[in-house]
Amino acid sequence: ETIYLKNIVSNIDIGNTTKDYFVPPIRAPLNVRNPVSFYDLVDPQLRDAYYETDALIDHLISHQNTAPFVSKNLIQHFGISNPSPRFVESVATAFKTGEYTFNGVTFGDGKLSDLKATVAAILLDREATSTVLDADPAYGGIREPVIKVLAFMRAMGYTPTSHDRNIYPKFDGMYSKVGQMAHESPDQFSFFLHDYQPPGQFAQSKLSTPPSQVLTLSTTISTVEGFFSMVRNGLTWIGGGFGGKVFPYN
Repeated sequence: ETIYLKNIVSNIDIGNTTKDYFVPPIRAPLNVRNPVSFYDLVDPQLRDAYYETDALIDHLISHQNTAPFVSKNLIQHFGISNPSPRFVESVATAFKTGEYTFNGVTFGDGKLSDLKATVAAILLDREATSTVLDADPAYGGIREPVIKVLAFMRAMGYTPTSHDRNIYPKFDGMYSKVGQMAHESPDQFSFFLHDYQPPGQFAQSKLSTPPSQVLTLSTTISTVEGFFSMVRNGLTWIGGGFGGKVFPYN
């Protein structure tokens, strides 16, 4: 890939060969190049902001840590909380090369970060399809709270009624009830950490179960109450249900 840089270099030098910096011992000097800037301080343009944003995104996507980090997170969201290093490497390679071949069929267009190749590498890998691993107690993972609720609704054959059009939002108070809801993340790091290890046997075994970070006594009880309410009353607010009220301000 050809990268076009502005014809200027801005470097930062930290330390030297004779004087230590920060704390002992004496370290080799550091030289850091500032990020490329497209802004003209005299005449700034909106176009320059677009160029600089694109340059930053390209830099982040191309960074050597991005492929394994994104790959592991995607694998976890597909239901395998503790993928093997081989599995992560396979998906990361598909992410970087933009291609994944399985049984003679190639997925992806050969471009960096191609999601078709990345997802194919996750779903078709032997670690995702082998039934032998079902006997391994460390295999798999727990579902995210909202996905668990939606899966329950599908399993129960939920169908909306004619008066449902008067209810908005369809779900109400999900963050306080189950610990998660779309567009209600408490911060930029989402609802839970990808490497979260619950205390006890999981932590002792170095096993991660990210969604368990939002599991508390309160959310566990509220989730069970919501399931019972849905079975008895449908998607309503009655009895601690997940549904919203027809007249929420009354």
